[in-house]
Amino acid sequence: MTTPAICLLRELLSGRPNAQTQRVIVDLLVRADAEQLSEMLADPKLTDRLVGVMSAARFGPSHFDELIELLGVRRRAELDQPARAALIHALQTGRTSRRDELIVRDLFTDVMGADLTVLKNLIDATPNHHDLEELIYRDIDSNEIRQQMLAHIAVQATAVTDLEAKVLSDIDDTTICSLHDRRFPKGVVYPGVVALWEALDLGPDSKPRSLGDLTFITARPADLLGWVEDQTRKKLRGAGVSVSSMLTGSMLHLLSHAGMAEKKIQNITHYHALFPEYRLVFIGDSGQGDVRVGERLLTEFAGSVDAVLIHDVVGTDAAVRAQYAERGIVFFDTYVGAAVAVHGLGLISDAGLRAVADATLDGFHGVPWRTAEQQAQARRLLHRDLAALPVPPRV
Repeated sequence: MTTPAICLLRELLSGRPNAQTQRVIVDLLVRADAEQLSEMLADPKLTDRLVGVMSAARFGPSHFDELIELLGVRRRAELDQPARAALIHALQTGRTSRRDELIVRDLFTDVMGADLTVLKNLIDATPNHHDLEELIYRDIDSNEIRQQMLAHIAVQATAVTDLEAKVLSDIDDTTICSLHDRRFPKGVVYPGVVALWEALDLGPDSKPRSLGDLTFITARPADLLGWVEDQTRKKLRGAGVSVSSMLTGSMLHLLSHAGMAEKKIQNITHYHALFPEYRLVFIGDSGQGDVRVGERLLTEFAGSVDAVLIHDVVGTDAAVRAQYAERGIVFFDTYVGAAVAVHGLGLISDAGLRAVADATLDGFHGVPWRTAEQQAQARRLLHRDLAALPVPPRV
């Protein structure tokens, strides 16, 4: 909703506001009632602009300190969750001072129970690399403040129950054909993968307590400015992924599959500390250490893992697959097969299963196959898995 107050704030923030205009902006926020104040701050882009413009003023007196005192202290209790998330995002972008970190802590620790789960998910839904994991583990420099926020998360999570699982998905050869898989052309987003994420997000009764519960966990190394992560997010949005967060790897851990697995476990440990009220579903592939990740998840997070799914891109022997299945690790060839597996575990609904089958069939027809043989091989696997569906696809 675009209100007159929001329109005025946008107009005042256009160009380079001088000291006089900054004064007008602060006065506008001072006069706003609680509902108007939250409405003006709820748009992350607008709040980023507000904090960025006011903090970058070079000529004349700056009203930035007054702004932060107003929003982060005097009127903090009036802010709703979207406004808090947007203000936290604005403060964590760029250098965070000690005062910024204290304000972020207080904006965060004021919120209790299920409301904190909502706030965490809003922070995590950022379109760039400044998500909750980045905030807690990298943007917050003070270990004391970090531990205070993590302790608050742990306590408040005990009051939240009946949430769906967070889906942790690999990217290369799990989401996008990239490295070891020869069954699809390189660069193709696997047919049905997005539909499976959506079905898991909706849950077994299609009445989710929360949405956007997808996090990518990848061996791709992060860079200081987050460019690699932001470019990866852009590609995934092009594939239909509107909301997600990302846990990246490092150059050091790229040296071996064991190293990649170790970094992913470290990231998942961090992530589970941020969202301890959620269970976990892990989706990886058989090419780069994800089987090791699955084994350790089932051991180290016993009771919190609903499923471990491995996209088989190296032709694992049926007997080996059966051995892993006995330990709770399911290998699959198509996303119809993956959907059948999680449906059998009670994680998605009949409608969700059918949606994955429909999307996989539809996506299959749009793949730019390199050869007829490649297409025929993939079709055989797809038809085999379609035959195992307990509900027929609509397509």
